[in-house]
Amino acid sequence: MPVIKTIPGGSPSGCCWSRPALVGGCVVMKLFRTPDFFREFGVSMRGKRVLDLGCGPRKFAGALGVDLVAAEGVDLIHDLDQFPYPLERASFDGVVLNHVVEHLASLPRLMDEVHALLKPGGLCWIATPHFTDADSWADPTHKFHFSIRTMNAFGSQFKLRLAYVSLKGMWKDLGYERWVNVEGLHGHTGRRIERWEARKCFSRRGGEMFFILEKT
Repeated sequence: MPVIKTIPGGSPSGCCWSRPALVGGCVVMKLFRTPDFFREFGVSMRGKRVLDLGCGPRKFAGALGVDLVAAEGVDLIHDLDQFPYPLERASFDGVVLNHVVEHLASLPRLMDEVHALLKPGGLCWIATPHFTDADSWADPTHKFHFSIRTMNAFGSQFKLRLAYVSLKGMWKDLGYERWVNVEGLHGHTGRRIERWEARKCFSRRGGEMFFILEKT
């Protein structure tokens, strides 16, 4: 009787499900993986002016890095809760907020500032934990806990290009994560992801969330 084994795999973005194959007496099944949206965003920003807010020592390659604490790669030391930032308005093609928004005192004021700093059509990348992720609560410096629908509040300033929540454990592996996020991949939170968050998110917990917003 064949032995079932699983191995990671899929398309370059990880966004696929392959049929099981019989290899050496084993049924080999590739697992679904969360797409590498950050890498794809980086490709789209090549040769463009990018601002990495709260960059820490691992700054987005080629970006202007801003942080409260001096570190390698930090170009400007500034408290991100102090507005406005000492930067030229409408001068950036992209803004990176990689696990930063949960640490700041006012998301609306932050998004107003990001809107002011971006050029027309500029993109803002955001990564943050979902409110059902234990990591959202484990860090005592986190001030807020976010929903997949949180960024919908800024629809008058930004067009939502991506809203995606990764899921924990087998819910990722079985492809349920991809099913839930189908509409978010096309730039809007729809019935599937809203139903998951309203009814199932505490039994099928979320992990990291990713958003791309385009300045309008």
